[in-house]
Amino acid sequence: MTDYATATECKAFTRVAYTDFADLDSSEFDAFVAILAGFASRAMETYCGGRDWASHDDSTNGIEYSVGPQNQRTIRIKGPVISITSVEYRDGPGDTYSTLDSDNYTYQNYPRYGPVSKSPVTHLKRVGFGAYTIGRLPRYWVNRMGSTSWKRWRVVWWRGYDNVRVKYTWGYASIPDDINRICVMLVDDWLKKALKDEVGKRVRATEPEDLQLLMRYEIPAHLKEQLDPWKNPGGMGSV
Repeated sequence: MTDYATATECKAFTRVAYTDFADLDSSEFDAFVAILAGFASRAMETYCGGRDWASHDDSTNGIEYSVGPQNQRTIRIKGPVISITSVEYRDGPGDTYSTLDSDNYTYQNYPRYGPVSKSPVTHLKRVGFGAYTIGRLPRYWVNRMGSTSWKRWRVVWWRGYDNVRVKYTWGYASIPDDINRICVMLVDDWLKKALKDEVGKRVRATEPEDLQLLMRYEIPAHLKEQLDPWKNPGGMGSV
């Protein structure tokens, strides 16, 4: 798992110092801040629906996707996409995958028709037109100005489960600046809470069992608002 801020970054931002705690020396304070950065990163992922901002290399084994019970031209995959090695498809879980020509698909990061501008999904789109096997693809009416209506078949992903495999790298080559900043600010907020506990003699954040109590600390409302555009919309969608 990736932490979205380092102890050094958090210490450079916060005004809380190790001297504010009665029983923490400099190295222990550094370890404490690093633990908080990990806790904050996991809290951010949970709040955003289980997404993350790390870099993922699935170019060898790939990730399988289910188109579902209906034919679709576009399916959602994990993103943002960095590069696609191959897109493969099959008629059913027991069949062998075939590789689709790269001219027959495209993808769009941060889709304009997505739920939010910074959503983690990417839309993988099947492209092209032509005559295909009847029964495997739906027909669409296409009206052309100055002529009569005519029909042609539209390329879609054939309906099914675990029938599209994408081998690709996705995520972020580096942590987005907004995510890094939110994580730093969250650690600063939790350090101030820990300091209040220290001063108030309610919880002394000096022992491992004391640190576990910090899991109860929540993301403040103003940081939740900044995380909302990054939430995972989940599910599959068609266009």
